[in-house]
Amino acid sequence: MLLWLAGIGAATTLALVLGAGCTDTDARASQIRQIFVRQDRELAAERPELIADKYAQMAVGTYPFLRGSAVLFYTDATRYSGAPALLRLDGTDAVPLFGDAHLENLGAAPGHDETLFEATDFDATVTGPVDWELRRAALGVAALDALRAGRQPAGDPQAIAASVGALLDGYSLGLDDSISGRGGPIARGELGAILGAHLVDADERLASREELAKYTVLVEGQRRVQRTSELVDVSAPWDRGLDEALAIWSTTRRSGPLADDTRRIKDVARRLGAGVSSLALHRFYVLLGRGEGEDDDLLLELKEERDPPAPVEALGRGAALDARAAGSPTPDNAARILAGSARLLSSPAVEPDMGRTMWNGVAFLVRGASRARRNLDVLDLVSDLHSGKRSDADLAALFRDIGRLLARGHARASGAASLIRGAIPPVRDAMIKRAVDDAAQLASDHARFVGLLESHGPLLGAPRLAY
Repeated sequence: MLLWLAGIGAATTLALVLGAGCTDTDARASQIRQIFVRQDRELAAERPELIADKYAQMAVGTYPFLRGSAVLFYTDATRYSGAPALLRLDGTDAVPLFGDAHLENLGAAPGHDETLFEATDFDATVTGPVDWELRRAALGVAALDALRAGRQPAGDPQAIAASVGALLDGYSLGLDDSISGRGGPIARGELGAILGAHLVDADERLASREELAKYTVLVEGQRRVQRTSELVDVSAPWDRGLDEALAIWSTTRRSGPLADDTRRIKDVARRLGAGVSSLALHRFYVLLGRGEGEDDDLLLELKEERDPPAPVEALGRGAALDARAAGSPTPDNAARILAGSARLLSSPAVEPDMGRTMWNGVAFLVRGASRARRNLDVLDLVSDLHSGKRSDADLAALFRDIGRLLARGHARASGAASLIRGAIPPVRDAMIKRAVDDAAQLASDHARFVGLLESHGPLLGAPRLAY
């Protein structure tokens, strides 16, 4: 928390300077407020406390704001900014996208025997322009540089240019990998020091099944989900229908269906306080008995899925169409995410328990609640850089690794590696410059957002049933 506070001092000052400017007299502030109120109107009425918590978390710093503001980013990219896509693919830009490839949606993902470097969150996966993906990823890289800069909320343009250049170099290398037939998982020996250590840590968590120690407890010899401030009892309507929901999940599971006797529900709890963008969504932990021993139990996470942040009209296709194209008989957002992840993940062995279901009319993505799924943490990265544990060269290697991951995924999912590769060099410098500009916009938007919360209240003035 202290690092965040140190990193947002100037942004908070800017918010105070804007002051009354964060009202209808400030066109950008009004636009920001309108976009969030429109996106979250339904949840602000149904779950006002959770939306208020989400906005409060976004106000803490520029990186949490980035995590929660994909809708603002994509609205700018498609509707308001007026800047045409820099990367055009012979008039068609549509490829399967990870959707929100900032640093804290990337990391280690559990497999059968070891972890791999992968995207860890596909909530925003859609079919769309490569330009969107690279611009969003570049902003995530630039925002880390800005956080590292401390008192300069927009960061140092030269440092951002170097970091985004490393990302784009890695992206071109990843396309070359795919063109030469090496489009699967990135070998551990090819990863830089940051990701190498990250995967070793995740492997240890996978082998020890750390999620059972952290989230469950033995009560009279029977394993149960712990009850804490973050794990609470379920209430109606979530106290019924789970058997049927898990039966649907089993038929969609990446590693194949589970037998009925390995889907024995032992306990279920609601998970609170996870994520930033998804903080207000329903999330549950379900404990399944799979064998005779308590240590054989499987802990699942069920996460509510809603529409992606990119405007559907700009995509020309929605969640249902994306899912139907992937062969889903019941198109919904969970089907969209399952289909997108299947196209983009590097190996069938990754996320073996991932599937989807419908429970009480709500679409859920289901996956193992594995502690081996480890997102990169920007606070840890900044701390390691400031302490000297990691160097600028380590950070550049990380950004190149991220670029390779994205490129290999795009190439696998689209078959357009050569086409994309040829389009990168002419626009490389313009993409770097745009990342510098986007970082400055992120800092000023965050400051306006802080001011809007001060002037319009914890829900930005959205209609609410109660708060």
